[in-house]
Amino acid sequence: NKSSEKSIDYIENAINTISSFLRKKRNIFKKLNKYNTLNSDIAYTIIDKISEYDDIIIDACNKQNPSIITKYIYELTSIYHIFCENEDIITNNEEYTNERLNILLAIKIVLNNSLDLIGIIPIEEI
Repeated sequence: NKSSEKSIDYIENAINTISSFLRKKRNIFKKLNKYNTLNSDIAYTIIDKISEYDDIIIDACNKQNPSIITKYIYELTSIYHIFCENEDIITNNEEYTNERLNILLAIKIVLNNSLDLIGIIPIEEI
């Protein structure tokens, strides 16, 4: 149906824009153990949403209800778009940029894993 196709396009767009950010700055990208520059509500909101992932999957499995996962994916994607509208992702500050790239990578991993669980393989641009 058209609504499902639009939702998939919306999610694929998020995955592709994340990939683009990561490719542009792969030279400074480093995995982190600590974040020092996060100071916005939307950054904390997105981290909270990512941290719900395990509970969402367990709940969906226990209830045998994959729509719990699809709802979560859509919510995470929506928050991602708000995050990008409100945060500069790439700046002259390497630490700041790297922290946001790490958040984007986490979002991409969660989206890809969630889609895989419900049998959808996103089309990723190269």
